[in-house]
Amino acid sequence: MKKLLFIAVVACFLFSSCGQKEEEQNKTVAASTVQKSGMHSDLLNVKGDVKILLSKDGDRWTVSAVIPIENAKKWSEVPDTDESMDEYFSAEMDNIKIEFLDENGATIDHSLYADHDIIKSVLASENIKTENMTVKMSSIPYESYEKALEVYNKVKGVSIKNMELYKRHSSSGSSSSSSYSSSDYDYDDDDLDKALEDYDKAVDAAKKTVDAYKSLYDALD
Repeated sequence: MKKLLFIAVVACFLFSSCGQKEEEQNKTVAASTVQKSGMHSDLLNVKGDVKILLSKDGDRWTVSAVIPIENAKKWSEVPDTDESMDEYFSAEMDNIKIEFLDENGATIDHSLYADHDIIKSVLASENIKTENMTVKMSSIPYESYEKALEVYNKVKGVSIKNMELYKRHSSSGSSSSSSYSSSDYDYDDDDLDKALEDYDKAVDAAKKTVDAYKSLYDALD
């Protein structure tokens, strides 16, 4: 009897928790439960259920989502997107943040990476169109199937935050506001455009750093 019991225990161990299989899974979250926020959250709609996936990535396990997004209007109908203006919005949402939510609406500690190319493609379209955006983990996937499964089972909703268009500054607007003639300096338009773009990115990076420190401060308070 003891021998049979020992064999049973070993079998349970070898087959991962008495028969639990490490297999890929998927489920859906209703589009109506997706939370959106941000200055331009009305420009993108979730057009169908969100698919949550538990899948294998090499030797590790990951939890991801497929979100069908659709532009609410043609890009030419979006205000303040005329590139001849001193400041204008481009079809990008660089600061967008997507999170998984549990049954209580609380954020699950699980970093996600949005597909910015899909977002830009949908926003910039002159037709109303829907594309599936895959949202992946931005950190290293889990070594343990059990840990990934635990996160997957917790996911009951999705939050999309910081839905704000990227603001750019036109080179013509910047030079026209200057009191100096462009002939006073030896540069070309491409250099100026790149410098302005680098400046915008530096400002955004600084903003993200401040927000990160604020979140850390709030967590320690």
